[in-house]
Amino acid sequence: MKPNLRYGYITFYKKDNKKIKISYISILLLIIAMFMLIPILENTIFNLIDYSKIDNRIKISDIKVKIEASNVKPELYVEEVYQPIDNGKKYVALTFDDGPGKYTKELVDLLIKNNVKASFFMVGQNIKNYKSSVKYAYDNGMEICNHSQNHKNLKNLSKEELEYEINSVDDMLEEITGQKPKYYRSPGGNQNDTVLSTIQKPCILWNVDTRDWESRDTEKIISKTLKEVDDGDIILMHEIYKTTLDAVEPIIIKLKEKGYNFVTVTELYKIKGIPLENGKIYYGM
Repeated sequence: MKPNLRYGYITFYKKDNKKIKISYISILLLIIAMFMLIPILENTIFNLIDYSKIDNRIKISDIKVKIEASNVKPELYVEEVYQPIDNGKKYVALTFDDGPGKYTKELVDLLIKNNVKASFFMVGQNIKNYKSSVKYAYDNGMEICNHSQNHKNLKNLSKEELEYEINSVDDMLEEITGQKPKYYRSPGGNQNDTVLSTIQKPCILWNVDTRDWESRDTEKIISKTLKEVDDGDIILMHEIYKTTLDAVEPIIIKLKEKGYNFVTVTELYKIKGIPLENGKIYYGM
C-alpha cells in the first residue's frame, strides 16, 4: 500500500506487481456506508432471535414497583395486594421487644409447643451476643424485626444517627437470617416527622401494652392482657423478663379458649386486608 497525497489516492500492489488505485473519496464513502449498515444488521439479528424460548425473565407487568425517596439504603419496594379474609375467626399478634436475650430460645420453644408464631423486635447491641438465638427464632418461623441499634429515643437523633440505628441492625439481621427486616418499632414508640421520613419502613407499634416491664408480675401481665385484648390487636411484651416468659403460655391458652388465633404482624395485616407503607405508623385494628 502506497498513499499518494498529491493525487488523492492509495495504491495497492498485488502479488504480480499489478497496481490497484483507490481514491480517498471512495474509501470515505465505503466507511460511511458501513456505519449506516450497522443499525440495520443489529435490528435484523435481534428479530431473528426467538425470545419466546428464553425462560426466567422478569415480567415487569407482574409487579408494581414503588420508588421511595430516602436517606436510608435504597431497596426495591414491591407493593403486595392485600385481600381481607372474613372467616369469622379472631386474630392477635404477640410481639416481643428488647431481645434477643437469655430467654429467647426458651420462649421460642414455648411458642412452638403451643403452635404459635410471633414477631420479635430486636436490639442491635443484644443481637451480637445472641446470634444463635436470632437464627433459632427465624428458623422456627418467627418474624424478626428491627428495634434499633442502641434503644435510644429516636426523636432526639439526627438523620445520620437515625440511619445508623436502623441500617446497622438491618445489616446484622441480614447476615444472620439472609433477609433484612421489613418493619421497625421505635423504642418507647417515640416518633416525629424526621424519624418517619428518614426510616423508610412501616413502623409497627401496638394497642395492648402489658406493662410487663413495669409490674414484673406474671399475674398482672396475664390479667391486663386478657382484660384489654380484642380481635386484630397487637400485644406488646418484652422477652427479657422471666415474669413475662411465665405469663406467655397462660395467655396463649386462655385466648385460644376464647377463640383467638395467633399470627405474625405480617399475617395480621394481610388477614385484615391492610397494606403497609413505608414511613407510616401502624397499630392494631
